[in-house]
Amino acid sequence: MEAGIALRALFEAFPDLALAVPVSELVPQASFIANGFQRLPVILRPAEVAAAV
Repeated sequence: MEAGIALRALFEAFPDLALAVPVSELVPQASFIANGFQRLPVILRPAEVAAAV
C-alpha cells in the first residue's frame, strides 16, 4: 500500500519522469530475493516545469 501511495506521488510530482539511459544499459541486481537494478538513473522534470512547456 505504501509503495502505491509513494509511486502515485512521485509520478504526480514528476509527470515526465524518464530513464536517463537506454534500457540495454541497466545492470540487474545480483540477488535471488528481489528483482531490480544496481542503478536506475532517471531524468526528473517537476510538474511546474512540465505545465509551462
